[in-house]
This record gives sequence, structure tokens and C-alpha cells, in this order.
Amino acid sequence: MSLDKGVPNPQELRNAVYCKVPHGYQIDPEEDILIPMFQIPVAHVKVKNWEQKKKQLLSLYNNTQENQIIGDDPFDVSTDYHYKEGGQYNESINNILDEELAVLENLFLRTDQFCDEYRNEMGSEDLNAYFSICNSWFEKSKKFQAHYPHHHGPTGYSCVLYIFYDKEEHTPTTFLNPNLISSVGGQSDWTFENAQEGSLLCWPSQVMHYTHPNGSDKERMVLSFNMSVCSADGHPIL
Repeated sequence: MSLDKGVPNPQELRNAVYCKVPHGYQIDPEEDILIPMFQIPVAHVKVKNWEQKKKQLLSLYNNTQENQIIGDDPFDVSTDYHYKEGGQYNESINNILDEELAVLENLFLRTDQFCDEYRNEMGSEDLNAYFSICNSWFEKSKKFQAHYPHHHGPTGYSCVLYIFYDKEEHTPTTFLNPNLISSVGGQSDWTFENAQEGSLLCWPSQVMHYTHPNGSDKERMVLSFNMSVCSADGHPIL
């Protein structure tokens, strides 16, 4: 009961008159629905033949680890992101992770929604868009090191592949909810709790994310890369 001179509030009035649903009103499950206004997809792919591909990735890393840059902040991660503008691994990673990239293309780019939305931009009857790796880098965190909140730009998709990762001692990437102003039925961050070595995550690049400080004596190492979306004739879409 409302405190305003005993006048029922609207919810109490509706409950009293309609018993929650108006008498005789039939709910149409196809029309009377809740619609999720904003959704952000993130894909997880378990890399096949992981031990073999891990050796190939570590060979890339070992041949170029002298290009790792350690900044002035002792708690920041070391990375070779800035070496050759991050393009030194693109072709090799495309070959090593060819199967996994095909899976990601099917998850993100073969949907009716994607094809309908970007049909004009594709400019071709062949709607088989594909991912093109723009830049790629290794990132390593020792004890107490973390990667501060950041995003990878306004377009495209980003990936992280866990190479050295102990799920008992390390924590996965944390993603920040873009709708932080909302406090109704939401959460401020999200993690893929089942991450393990060989887990490949992919998400829209504009999503803010970070890693917690490494609390373990074991090093945590990942491969990261950004991808644009191209039409079948090579024209960039995203």
C-alpha cells in the first residue's frame, strides 16, 4: 500500500484487478516476448592437436623472443606487440590455426544475420566472408604482472590463445560489460572459467578486457591476434 494517503500503487492495483494477467488475456509466446536488446558474442574453440600446434607456436616465440619489450612498469606484461607492427607471425598463425579459424568463421560469419546485414558490403554473390589476421603477438606475465583494461579498436575481432596456463593457479581474461551504467539484472564483468591450455577465445575487438595480476610463480603466456573481416573477393568489411 502506498504511503500517499492509502492509495494503492500501480502494481498493487494491477494485481488486484487483473490477478497479474488481465482476465481473458491470452499470452502469445510468439508476440508477447522479452527481446535481448544488446548481446555480445564470444566464441570458445578448443585447438585440435594441441601439443603439436603448441610446439609450432613456441618455435615462433623462441625465434623472436628477443623482440619482447618490457616497459617501465614492472607490473605490466612483456610483449612483442610493437615489433614489425605486430605482423611478423600473421602468415604462420594462419597456417597453424587454419582449422580453428574455419570454425570461427562458421560461428561468426556464416549466420543469416551476418549475411543479411553485410550483403551489400560483400559486393559478391559469394557470401563466404573470411577472417584476415591483421597483427599478432605473444604476451607473457610473470608473478604479479597484469594486463590493464584495454580494447583492440572499434572494428574487427580479437583472439587470445592460452599457451602456458595452469587453470589451478592462473586466471583467464576478464571482459567488462559495456553497459556498466545498468544495475538491473546484469553483471559488471565476465570470464570463461573453463579456460585451459589450447583454449582459443574470440570476441568483437571493441570489448574492454584485462587480466588479473599473476599470483603464481609459473609464467602465464598467451598468443593474441586481431582479425578483420573480408568478403570473398578480398574487400574489407569490418
